[in-house]
Amino acid sequence: MSKEVFIYIAIKELFLTAELNANPHLRGSALIIGSGGAGLKKGDVLAVSAEAAASGLRPGMSVRKALKILPDVRLQSARYDLCEVLSERFFAILRESFKSLESLGLEEAFICSSLRGASAEGMEDAYRAAEKQTLELQRRIRTETGLHTAAGVGPNKLIARLAGLEAKKDGLVVVTANESSAFIKKLPLDSLPDVAALVKKRLTALGLNTIGDIAETPLLFLTKNFGESTGAILFESSRARGAGSILPFCDEAGFCDEVVFDKGHSDPLIIKETLYMLTEALTSRLKSEAALTCTVAVKFTLSDFKSVVSRSQLSEETDSFNSIWTGVMELLQSSVPRGNIILVGLKLLGIKNKASSGGPS
Repeated sequence: MSKEVFIYIAIKELFLTAELNANPHLRGSALIIGSGGAGLKKGDVLAVSAEAAASGLRPGMSVRKALKILPDVRLQSARYDLCEVLSERFFAILRESFKSLESLGLEEAFICSSLRGASAEGMEDAYRAAEKQTLELQRRIRTETGLHTAAGVGPNKLIARLAGLEAKKDGLVVVTANESSAFIKKLPLDSLPDVAALVKKRLTALGLNTIGDIAETPLLFLTKNFGESTGAILFESSRARGAGSILPFCDEAGFCDEVVFDKGHSDPLIIKETLYMLTEALTSRLKSEAALTCTVAVKFTLSDFKSVVSRSQLSEETDSFNSIWTGVMELLQSSVPRGNIILVGLKLLGIKNKASSGGPS
């Protein structure tokens, strides 16, 4: 018998670590990492050092506001190239340790850990094994890359991630299946998927002030007031239910890239623009490596971490943007799930060297 538990692990302070690795002399300084280009005092704060945080600076505030609060703070632009290198090393370590892995952008991953031979009554052993595996994984990541992580273990992806969000830097929170209902009811309303400001306001107006209140509310009432998709997610997640399967995508062979939305999107135009950008980037990579593709695949992950992957065979091996975009558009028109999408991924499969294949016909 194989019993499974889920591990969520996320890099903490990726942008800060990348900068400090490149400029060790900045350690101990009040430092912020901005989203703007070099020398630009605009955009948002992506990361802050402990010294800057002590003065009230926080990720998410504007760079202008941060400079008003602490004029002498050191401002550095995000080093996206170095972040990608660190992310690749992070995922390489994960892949060496686990076969069942699902990425969530550059900084987060879900892992499925199974314990063969565990009885239904012996699931405590599965959680202890996952805890031991995760702690060793965090130690190795910290030693080999200098990256700090936070992690969670739970009976499904939702609970594992919420547990990980409760963990401190280099910390781990374990929530078993028996503990998950009590655990989630103690969290604030906006911990649930799809609970943005407007949904939260509507919930409280209806007298649903806690996750426990939502858990006791009939599905029909929730879907009537919040729509079929959000109502169903509120109903399931408030009861500590969530997606319980890992769907690898970027961890299989091919050229792949993903974009994660912090708040999620259901706007078809934004989803289309994101796929267009990914198509441009991956086509450029094809050309730079003198390669061809014959299959495209898209991935959509919803706010409750359920993922959908669809594939389309192209008419020929190609490195043409127009041909690849045509395949992506076919998938876009037929496979976008209803609901709040938090991740869009694109993958080119069947990669071949252009010289060995004779090039596109």
